[in-house]
Amino acid sequence: ERIGTAHDDVFCSTATPPPCQVFDAVTTFRLPGGDITNHAQVSVVPDPQRPGHFLVAARPEGKSIVSATGIYAGRTGTVRLSGHDDGRAYPNELTVDDLWVIELDPR
Repeated sequence: ERIGTAHDDVFCSTATPPPCQVFDAVTTFRLPGGDITNHAQVSVVPDPQRPGHFLVAARPEGKSIVSATGIYAGRTGTVRLSGHDDGRAYPNELTVDDLWVIELDPR
């Protein structure tokens, strides 16, 4: 069931050497009651079984939520990502099939 939207701003990470297989990603989740903004390093590798597709993952070692509004204001926590993206039409279109787990710290 859809409960909100997400917007990604991604750039090749400057913390890792080329080629660009790690992205510096700022993701804003617009959820009922407020927004949660996450900043994480996202690994992106070609899927060896499906040309033009990519496996993506983020497992932050620490807190990755950088801001929150509304009912989430002042909350911190971590956001994990696992997914499979279809990049065959990139840069015009990128189809994502990603699972995001937002884990808020207790108040």
